[in-house]
Amino acid sequence: MGSRFHLGHDYYWPVYQEAVNLGCVLGIHGGSSLGLGAGTFTDPWAARALRHPVPLALEMVSLIYHGVFDRYRDLRIGFFEGGCAWIILLKDRIDRDESIYTTPSGKQRSLQDYLASGQTLIGCEGNEEVLPYVIKQVGAESLAYASDYPHEVDLVAAKQMINETIARPDLSQKEKESILGENARRFFRM
Repeated sequence: MGSRFHLGHDYYWPVYQEAVNLGCVLGIHGGSSLGLGAGTFTDPWAARALRHPVPLALEMVSLIYHGVFDRYRDLRIGFFEGGCAWIILLKDRIDRDESIYTTPSGKQRSLQDYLASGQTLIGCEGNEEVLPYVIKQVGAESLAYASDYPHEVDLVAAKQMINETIARPDLSQKEKESILGENARRFFRM
């Protein structure tokens, strides 16, 4: 059963304050499609297509627009298990709204600023076809290779994905290094 509040709700602010006090990272794992209308799908694979990226997008929006990343400038939250394509949906909608509407919101910065701030890390798989486009649109600094090793992916499959990332001709050497290690090292302060 899902929470009765979105993660930007002030109910969770003491958790964010304590994470900042401890210097630790919080992680959001996509997974529940409860309350998204997918509960009536008769094909479980249909719900699975939305189960990870849609909740991540919802929570990113809630954390931004309800001021969590601005209130807690040292808070770091990772968004995992949904790939990286969902961030393009947010970029398109948020950028569009910024260019059209003047109604104030709880958001103080652009999505690009939140992504470049070091407060977020978005898990991606190096073999995602959309990865070069995402990097072109939002940069590589908030993306990091993530696998389900050893949960759904064994060591052989994890190594294969890493090698596929290294072999990609459509990513620069710097982008590969950032995604395969540098961004995670910086984000986790290792």
